[in-house]
Amino acid sequence: GTWAKIDYVVTYSFSNEGPDGVDAPAAGSTTVGATIAAPSTVAPAGWTLTWAVDGATKNDDGSYTAGAGDVEFVGTWAKDSYTITYYLSEQDKADGKVYDTQTVTFGDTIKVIADPEVDGKIFDAWDIDFPTTMPAENLEAVAIFTPIVVVFYDVWGDPIVDCTMEVVTEITDAD
Repeated sequence: GTWAKIDYVVTYSFSNEGPDGVDAPAAGSTTVGATIAAPSTVAPAGWTLTWAVDGATKNDDGSYTAGAGDVEFVGTWAKDSYTITYYLSEQDKADGKVYDTQTVTFGDTIKVIADPEVDGKIFDAWDIDFPTTMPAENLEAVAIFTPIVVVFYDVWGDPIVDCTMEVVTEITDAD
């Protein structure tokens, strides 16, 4: 008698909704002991795709060896998370001194942190225009402040020359 190898079906599917326009690979066939290449679906920026397999064993090189039966690959999509790092000054950024951070999932609405407070300065803005939703990259923002300047005037209402100062602490009433 002669022996014939039995063909088994190799299928690919996704277990959840992923990015628009990305399809699972087409089904194929295999035989016992045959090498099956890892699924070739590439996840677009902002997404991670993880494959689970039933009916085959993963090899060290990332390929699979088919068992005695059908092989099923099931991909699961996950959105990536990115970090927004906030600094109070360019010097803080250069020194790696972080004021605050946020982790935001790709595509989610960005909720910018509360305006920072620094003695002697008024917060103006962040140095970047934040997008409405989180892009597929980390963001960095540096605070822009205006110093509070105190000018002293003489009794005639004229500024006293060379007598301006930057407020570095809050002035309070002694009472």
